[in-house]
Amino acid sequence: MSLVIPAWNEEGRLGQTLERYCPSFKKWGTNFEIIVVTDGSTDRTVEIAGRYSSQGVRVISCSDRLGKGGAIIRGLEVARFDWSGFVDADGPVPPEDVLMLLNYLSEYDCAIASRFLNPNEISEGRTFARSILSRLWNLIVSSILFLDIRDTQCGVKLFRTSAVRQVLPSVALTNWAFDASLLFHLKQAGCRILEVPVKWTESSGSKLNIPRDGSLMLISLLGIRAMNIRAWRIRWSHSGPADHAEGESPEPLSTP
Repeated sequence: MSLVIPAWNEEGRLGQTLERYCPSFKKWGTNFEIIVVTDGSTDRTVEIAGRYSSQGVRVISCSDRLGKGGAIIRGLEVARFDWSGFVDADGPVPPEDVLMLLNYLSEYDCAIASRFLNPNEISEGRTFARSILSRLWNLIVSSILFLDIRDTQCGVKLFRTSAVRQVLPSVALTNWAFDASLLFHLKQAGCRILEVPVKWTESSGSKLNIPRDGSLMLISLLGIRAMNIRAWRIRWSHSGPADHAEGESPEPLSTP
């Protein structure tokens, strides 16, 4: 497994995550790597990540800001193993649950962690306001992108590397809407996606600015939908209704 961690100025949280993940993955008994992509960090993130190089951690240091999605894409492009994925730098999901998601990749192309799939699952440290905002965001994603996924933003997603790499060139968003965009393109490509309930803990230090980033995320989603509609219309205009059997609709194109 190749697990990417995008890290922008994460000196306060990254070390604790690696302390938990590295021993658990080693105990798992198979090959793994953790790829820390330092996304234009100006603090000690690179230094801290480098301390774990003997424990299966690779560090890709990027001087320019790539955005969360850009850092993840960079890591996935160099993943060495057949299974790959990403997790937030604060390690919101215990390593045991990350490994549990791997069990589903024999049947599915993508297994994603979900905070809302099991109503009896209580997320530790989750404020009421953040919970409401998360559910509202997922409702918006479902309405705009028609994704039947309850939680697009939970910070752990694993893939068959061959499946995720085929859609990476189509993913143009690198902001906080990256997760929804990636899932949209995977769905468009016919990949099988499974949500799995996990234990999840919210930590302080999030870089998300809800008023600013929330507006940008919404605009990004509308852009994805607009581009997809445009691609569908182009294909329809080139083929025409005569090329399709009666009652049959042409398949929509994925976003270019």
